[in-house]
Amino acid sequence: MKILNKNKIIVSALALAIGASLAGSVSGTVAWYQYSTRANVAFIGEAGGFSGNLQMRFASESSNPNAWRTRITYDELNAELSNGGYATKIVPMTYGALDKDAALPATGAYAQPLAGQANMTSWAKADKANYAQFNLQVRYQERTNGTEANAEKAVYLTKMVIQEDAKSANEGKGDLSDAVRVHIHTDDGTNQKDRLVSAKGKDIETKGKLDLDGDNLNDKGYLQGDEFGFDYTDNTYTDHYQLEEIVYGDDGDDNTREVQSSYNITSAAYEPGVHYSQEEIDAAVEGDPAYGKTTDDWKIEPVNQLVVYSENNILYDNAEKESVSANRAIGKTVASESNYLNITVTIWIEGWQKLNGSAIWTPDYIKSMFNVGIQFGVQDANA
Repeated sequence: MKILNKNKIIVSALALAIGASLAGSVSGTVAWYQYSTRANVAFIGEAGGFSGNLQMRFASESSNPNAWRTRITYDELNAELSNGGYATKIVPMTYGALDKDAALPATGAYAQPLAGQANMTSWAKADKANYAQFNLQVRYQERTNGTEANAEKAVYLTKMVIQEDAKSANEGKGDLSDAVRVHIHTDDGTNQKDRLVSAKGKDIETKGKLDLDGDNLNDKGYLQGDEFGFDYTDNTYTDHYQLEEIVYGDDGDDNTREVQSSYNITSAAYEPGVHYSQEEIDAAVEGDPAYGKTTDDWKIEPVNQLVVYSENNILYDNAEKESVSANRAIGKTVASESNYLNITVTIWIEGWQKLNGSAIWTPDYIKSMFNVGIQFGVQDANA
């Protein structure tokens, strides 16, 4: 007899009240507004399979065998983050260039750009107060002939929601959802996987020219080591408008691109994307989509698919109901009574995300709020 699971893994809505923190420059204009935000984060995992349950607990509860449950409440998650010192002061930050399947850099992230300093390693380091992070242990407990044992089961991302909070929208705040990043790291003791997810899954440049001093011109700089401009060689060198524009986030290596890629949150069919051809660019006139583009620009943005499609407790690759691919799994539970699938979820606001076409955000994003929802699932045993 098939026994359907009724339990769901739920981490209830999380609301973080963050103290106001707006960093301004001389003129009051900044790139990457630091802001006060309330992040409502709900993490929902759906149990699936034949007479079994997907369960979780915080890694900090690993010594408590009674902590396994199907629901983590708002108070529990808020206390977990608070105890760890996370998300007390959310600000825009960046890890720089990052592939969608890459681990977060061990060197950490960086916050507000430092005027005149192109390389982000010269900027202030972001700390755990600037983002949310929590660790889960996950197991799949299978029942066979009256006995229970933990079993190996592929775990998939079955749904994700990244959206503007309704209260924020009603108050006329800017929509920050495109700037939200969710990184999922899994470790089953043998294999590790990393996935970076955003609302749209589009590649973004993690470098660019910025106007940090608020003079409506991109920042320019003197020669390295001469921040006051004393070592000029001719009169034109002292003219600010003749100096070279600073490219913030540039690592100085022309052989690498400072790009961040991510998976999007839909379960649509995979689309590899199409670049503009040189012929289209050459034939384009002002006003055409291809005008001013290069062959590195996308005509059709790629869809980096990670979320699987779920219907009637069965998982598929997409809405066309193609069989779910094993490589879409974010990790596996472990057939062990002492080892588990460990999941680390990190959520931050990516400062290099362009909002309304610019990485210099307008004041309406201050005190903006956003929602993040995550659902993990396993394949039905009869699928």
